[in-house]
Amino acid sequence: MMMTLAVLLGCSSESYPGIEYEPAIPDALRNDESGRSTGNGLPVSLSVTGPSFQIANISRGLGPLDDVGNTARFKNTRFYVFAFRDYPDEQGAWDYNPSFKQHSKDDNTDCLVDDSDNDWLGMPARVVIESGAVHMLRKNLRVDSILYYGSRHQDIAYNFYMYHIDDVNIDATNAHRDESGIYYDLELNGTQDVMTGHSIRFTDEMLRENYPGYSDLPAETQNHILNIGNYSAYSANYDVNPIIYMRHLLTQLKFYAYPADRSAMDIEFTEIQVEARYQGRLYVVSMDVDNLNFTFNDERKYITLMERQEDDVDKCQPYQPLTPSRYKIQWDDTMTSDDWTKNPPVHIGDDMMLPPDASFALRVVYKQKTHTSPDVYREIEANYQLKAPELEESMDPVTGEFCFLPSKSYVVKLGVFGGRIPELQVDLEGWSEGGDIDVPGDPTETEDE
Repeated sequence: MMMTLAVLLGCSSESYPGIEYEPAIPDALRNDESGRSTGNGLPVSLSVTGPSFQIANISRGLGPLDDVGNTARFKNTRFYVFAFRDYPDEQGAWDYNPSFKQHSKDDNTDCLVDDSDNDWLGMPARVVIESGAVHMLRKNLRVDSILYYGSRHQDIAYNFYMYHIDDVNIDATNAHRDESGIYYDLELNGTQDVMTGHSIRFTDEMLRENYPGYSDLPAETQNHILNIGNYSAYSANYDVNPIIYMRHLLTQLKFYAYPADRSAMDIEFTEIQVEARYQGRLYVVSMDVDNLNFTFNDERKYITLMERQEDDVDKCQPYQPLTPSRYKIQWDDTMTSDDWTKNPPVHIGDDMMLPPDASFALRVVYKQKTHTSPDVYREIEANYQLKAPELEESMDPVTGEFCFLPSKSYVVKLGVFGGRIPELQVDLEGWSEGGDIDVPGDPTETEDE
C-alpha cells in the first residue's frame, strides 16, 4: 500500500549556513536548477507507507485510525514531522552525529524540520482527504512558504520522522529533547492510537524497488545518490523523495456481543474494563530507529471502554461512558443456538487501544430484565483472562510466546445467555488496508491552506 502525500512545510527557502563535506557533488553531476521549485532549492515532499498504516478521523479522543469515510473529522487529523541531518554509512567518507537539541528556528545545521513555535513537537500536519495533500499547520502559513532543501547544500542527507499521538498533551513536564533523541512520557486511557515512522536508509535494492525512475538514471548519478546515503536535495532533483514507514505501537481490542440462546432477552451491557499497562516512554526521534518505540512500566490498572458521543458527527468531543440502551442483546427466532458466532452481533462501544501484553484481565458488567417484574433489572458481572489466539501472527518473535501484539487487531466475542456467564472467544482480525491517495500537480499551485 502506498499513499503518496505532498508535504507543505512553512519555512524560509535557505535554512542552512555553509556546510562542506565529502562526498561533494562532482561538477559533472551538479544541477542547481529545477522546474519544480519556486525558491533556491527543491521543496520537501514525503510519501507514507507501511503494512498497517491507515489514515482516519483522529484528534481529541477519536480513537484508532480505521475510518477514512468521515471527511469532516478527517480534517482534525494531526501528524508531526521531524527531519535531522544524517551521516553517510559505510559507503560514505564522513561520520557525523546530529544534535537533536538543535531547533530549525535557530538556523542550526542539524535540524531541518520541526515546529518553530513549539520546542517539543514536530511540525504539525493535516491531511486534505480530497487531494491527499498534507498541509503544515504553521502560524502565518503562506502558499509559497514551502520548506526547501537549500540548493547550496544539495548533498546534505536527512533522516525524516513522523508520529501521531491522539489526545495527549505534550509540554515541558513530559517532553525530553537531548542528544539521544526526542521522547515523551505518556499516560494512556484506551482511546488513543499511537504511531511512529521513519524514512528508510538507502540501499541499491531499496532505491530500485521504490523509485522506478532510479534504474533509468546514469550509473554515476545512481552511485552519487547511494553514496550520499539518505534523502537530500540532490536525490529530490531525481524524484527520490522521503518515504516514511509508519506503524501502530498499540494493540487494538474490539468487543462484540452475540445472542447465544433463547434466554438472551433484554440484556444491556453497562461496562467493560481491561486491566492493562498505561504509562510509558515514547521515542519519536532517534538515530537508532530500533529505539522508535513505546516502552511501558509494569504498573497496571483497569481501563474502561468508552464510546463516542451520539451527536458527535463532525466535532471532536471527548469520549463518554457506555450508554446501555445502545448495546442491547435480543434473541429472535431467526437465530441459531448451534453456533452463536453466526448470529448478528452488537459492537459494544468504540475500540480500545492498549499496550501489547501476554494477557489481559477482562471485566464485563451487564443487566437483564427479571421475569417477575419487567421494569426491574438484575446486574451480572463476569471476569475473564484474555489470552491471545495461538496463531503464528500472534507469536512474539522475541519470547516465542503467543501475545497481543502491536499493529494487530483482536476481536473479543461474547456469547450471551440469559442468567449465566457469557462464553468468550478471541480472534485475530488485523488492520485493514487503506487505498492509494494520488497527489496531483505541484504543491505550490494550490491555495488550500
